[in-house]
Amino acid sequence: MGNSESSSSSNPPEDDRVRNESLRTSSEESNSALKFGAGIAGAALLAWGASRVMSGSSDEKKMMKAPGRDDGRRIPRKGFEEAPGHYFRRLHEDNKAKKAKQALSHK
Repeated sequence: MGNSESSSSSNPPEDDRVRNESLRTSSEESNSALKFGAGIAGAALLAWGASRVMSGSSDEKKMMKAPGRDDGRRIPRKGFEEAPGHYFRRLHEDNKAKKAKQALSHK
């Protein structure tokens, strides 16, 4: 029994060593995969940011329905927000001109 006892007592530490190496390898693989995923996400974010800078400000491209018009006209939002009074003055002038033209055509 002395022989079997000594061999059975030497196996558990070896099993623990193999288990620890396996856990360490699994942990290293997880860390490696996490770093790779973070690198891909970072590259994608960088590419997105560069495309936004290269294409200009998104405010320049935002459009809105022209207030007070029923013809479905769309206008740049930035210009309207910067000077709504100018837009409405011009709208009023356009409406006056349109009415005057209609009045002349009915005479």
